[in-house]
Amino acid sequence: MAGLLVFALLLVNGLRHSVANSGECKAPLGMEEGRIPDSAISASSSYEVKSVGPQNARIRQELNGGAWCPKAQISSEIREFLEVDLLKNHLVTWTETQGRFGNGQGQEYTEAYLVEYWRDSLSEWVVYKNARGEKVLAGNSNTYLVVKQELELPFVASKVRFIPYSEHPRTVCMRVELYGCPWEQSVISYTAPKGDSEFEDTSYDGFLDGVIMRGGLGQLVDGLLGSEDFLDEPSGSRWVGWLNDSQDSEPLEIIFEFDGVREFSAMHLHTSHVVTRDVQVFSEAMVYLSLDGERYQATPVKFHPVVERPRDFTANVTIPLHNRIGRFVKVQLRFSSRWILLSEVSFDSAFILGNVTEESLEQFYLQQQDSGLDVNPRTGGETTHARKEVTPGNPVVLRCDRRADLHGIADAVTGGGVALYIKEGISFEQHTLTEDVGPGIESLLCCPEDKGSKAWFMCGIQATTCKVHLTVSFVSLYLC
Repeated sequence: MAGLLVFALLLVNGLRHSVANSGECKAPLGMEEGRIPDSAISASSSYEVKSVGPQNARIRQELNGGAWCPKAQISSEIREFLEVDLLKNHLVTWTETQGRFGNGQGQEYTEAYLVEYWRDSLSEWVVYKNARGEKVLAGNSNTYLVVKQELELPFVASKVRFIPYSEHPRTVCMRVELYGCPWEQSVISYTAPKGDSEFEDTSYDGFLDGVIMRGGLGQLVDGLLGSEDFLDEPSGSRWVGWLNDSQDSEPLEIIFEFDGVREFSAMHLHTSHVVTRDVQVFSEAMVYLSLDGERYQATPVKFHPVVERPRDFTANVTIPLHNRIGRFVKVQLRFSSRWILLSEVSFDSAFILGNVTEESLEQFYLQQQDSGLDVNPRTGGETTHARKEVTPGNPVVLRCDRRADLHGIADAVTGGGVALYIKEGISFEQHTLTEDVGPGIESLLCCPEDKGSKAWFMCGIQATTCKVHLTVSFVSLYLC
């Protein structure tokens, strides 16, 4: 039991990562505003570094010469690029370009361009293509008006390159912006059978191993949901689909790899149910977790959706994962009909603190294997969450840490107790957490009370009695 308690015992209103909706994921990423520093902007060459170097490629800004201009004229045989380092993975949904106005002196702009992107799990640059396989994006027709392009197939990247394109030799200059949002899902790749017929995963950027897609990300995690009428979508299907026959009547298997060991509370699958077209919600899901991608827990979480509506619909099916631990999640879906269609898969999860030992993690993982769960909620049912049972009035020592780096937080609490990580910082009554132990850390004596979906604590500041009422939200509790 002690091994179990090393890990998160309760997740309270936060540190759960949900799907990034591409409809809302379109904030400027910082070229214009300067949040992307000059040091993160580079280029293959510049005509003159100070006046038209890459640091001048900020859209709607008139810096020095007014844009980035490569040293050579570009053509079908000469390749130049402007590179923007986002420093961490983002879901990129729009691009925006502008020529060199140069306070009325500029004459150069880029009529067309390509986009390449990079993330560490790919280890190579990938050329962006739309659903029709087209690589060239429309650029500008003058030096001053901006042109904003919605990316039909959003992608996950930490670096993006703009590559001016022309069939004939041409002098070009560019100012740019990227739009999107930070990538919160922490999925670094998924492995799945290739989609059948017109329901292939068009934006998948890994490689094809026979009929198995490996090492990439694609439509299943891009935040775009398919419509109910999947045969009438304007350009390319938002759905990825598999035939029962192509799987030899075996369950459809998809494996998700994450960037670290995580605790999972739920999995969400956006699926289609159109009985007249032999498309139905899966009859059973079996979810296995693994620490290394080789050995999976013997006992899966089993889930049986109950479809109550006779008419056609799309549904967000939520599978509770009961705070299981892993870095790989394997889901097997049994067919109810000829087709399974999915347009999005997302997870609610929290990162496990980095100072957990491999031995304790392994112990916890093995203990979870004995707790197979079989649930039968209605389609789209609510997620259930594991909770830590607390006894009102029983004091515990909380240590509140507002540091970005959580390494060592468990070791900091001596003599047992609970470490409380506050993501955004918190204040209560007239007292704000101070630095009496270390950067952003304070010790509190607290009496926990069970208040439904939140954890409430009566806390005393450097005191021996419980007297200050603290409402805790957007936190994660760990027993140390």
